Amino acid sequence: MFLKKPYLFLLAANFIFAEVQNNQTKIVAEVGHKTGKIVKITYEEVFKNILKMLQSRGVQPSQFVELAQKNPKVFAEIFSATKESMIKDSVLHFIAKEKDYSSNKDFINDLEEAKKNLMIQYEKSRYAKNASFSEAEYQNAYDNLMKEFKNVKQYSGRMIIVKTKSKADSIVKAIEGRNKSKSIEDSFIVFGKEHSIVPFDSNKGAFSMVEMEITKEYGKNVAAAVNSAKIGSVVVEQFGQDSKLSGNYGVFLISKSEDAKKPEMKDIKEALKSRLIIKKINEQITKASKDIGVKRYNKDGLLEEDSAKLVK
Repeated sequence: MFLKKPYLFLLAANFIFAEVQNNQTKIVAEVGHKTGKIVKITYEEVFKNILKMLQSRGVQPSQFVELAQKNPKVFAEIFSATKESMIKDSVLHFIAKEKDYSSNKDFINDLEEAKKNLMIQYEKSRYAKNASFSEAEYQNAYDNLMKEFKNVKQYSGRMIIVKTKSKADSIVKAIEGRNKSKSIEDSFIVFGKEHSIVPFDSNKGAFSMVEMEITKEYGKNVAAAVNSAKIGSVVVEQFGQDSKLSGNYGVFLISKSEDAKKPEMKDIKEALKSRLIIKKINEQITKASKDIGVKRYNKDGLLEEDSAKLVK
């Protein structure tokens, strides 16, 4: 019996919530107890770092549940390794605090850059937290999004995630040289179970996404490769720099391409809210730009407005 995706996400959320609730205040390490300035590391902090690490590698909540429940020993090893990494970082922080970085120009610049980026994120979060939109605004955002849905294709297939191109190419070669009595999909699943660097058993690497989703999750180059692939073919592409899987390679089996079904507004309201928040932030940026003054220069050092006049 296969569980539907919403249920899997709910299962994952409940498992994670229960795991943290039962252990969140549990101290798993103390650093600096001889100095009188103790840094405590809690179970919750380690657990959250594990989640971030798994998510950065493209592991979905349902796959995480599978890992934690079916392989408690593996999960315990990951927990222990993550805890040790956090302890090492805390010790390094103690060492660093003994140094005087107040006159280190690079440190000061990096600190200012980190502070600036943090302030930007907090400002964006403030807009998101206080955002409230009318049904008319949601409807307008939905209508605009649906205009982009013209000729949008939905791609379905399977993918195997590996670390190197040579490994990806060897999988393609093995699939092409398979015993032809076996279907390409059956062979693909066998190699996925054997070589995928992320849990593969739960959904056997299946995906069904529109081009925009592929671009967002895996990068423009992956979207282009999938878009140009023939049905039933296997292609290799490296994940984009902005992808959580950046640096790794995907082996993709494209099994279907069809016109994407337009989603109902109620099903994508959170996505619409994100678009409206971005629009609101951009409106505030435009207004503030006029108030504080912004000048843009082209590559020749001319103001863009003056450059436009010269072109005319």
